[in-house]
Amino acid sequence: MVATAISGMLLVVLASMLTGSLNAYAGAQRDRSPTLETRAGMDLIRADLRSYRALPEDTSSNLTTTPLPRFVYKAAADTLGSDRIAFLRASRTRTDTAFSADAGNLILVAYTAGFTADFNGSSSQKLYRRAFSAQETFYLLQRAIQSNQPLLTETDWQTIEQGLGGAEPVVYQLIQFRAKPLAAVIEQQNDPGSITSLIAPTLPEWPVDDRPAAIDIRLRVATQAIASRLKSRDDWQARGNFTRQLLGPKITPDDFTDDVDVETRQQRINLGAF
Repeated sequence: MVATAISGMLLVVLASMLTGSLNAYAGAQRDRSPTLETRAGMDLIRADLRSYRALPEDTSSNLTTTPLPRFVYKAAADTLGSDRIAFLRASRTRTDTAFSADAGNLILVAYTAGFTADFNGSSSQKLYRRAFSAQETFYLLQRAIQSNQPLLTETDWQTIEQGLGGAEPVVYQLIQFRAKPLAAVIEQQNDPGSITSLIAPTLPEWPVDDRPAAIDIRLRVATQAIASRLKSRDDWQARGNFTRQLLGPKITPDDFTDDVDVETRQQRINLGAF
């Protein structure tokens, strides 16, 4: 009986220690999840942009007067919304050492935010990525050039934002996705490692026939603590009842230092000479 009592006490102690460890691990996972989300999303966007390709100039004839689509950028309607981008990339991934002479077929890749249902019955905002096949890309390019239509119509964008037609969520608990194309970048003479933008877009849309020199990407993801409280599309875009938690006590959309419930990651990605 004494041995049984001692064993029971040990089991209680071990169970308590295990429960504490599991709670600590779950808390650490909740704290890390926004960082992991923004990092994984940024890695994927960077891999796509590093394999960016632009259609060549057509100076041989006047077969078409429609500009060749080289980069699609549609800015959000205001400072709280998310942008849309679409571009052509090689179907084979670019490496750090060199390009293969045969980089494969061109495929169209699009990124946009969508508010869709989750498996648990709730809904949340996510960053969706749609990678079109080589055949689909050829059709869309042909439609854009011959019929003078956008490379992606509003219906195409809405299909992606609904998570349909092959679109996949790549960043969950998304508060905001912003992408700013830069026409050129220069290195500061007094600090060669610092790169600043020479020309930034002032219009809500990038000239579709122009090739950016670089893209500034920004991802903002909510922590699990606040994400569980966001219900509507307005909540996820910091327009609802949780604006102070997502934008800080002073409600500053462009100042992220006081946004304790949101992880923000920014990066400038150079497109190179391709």
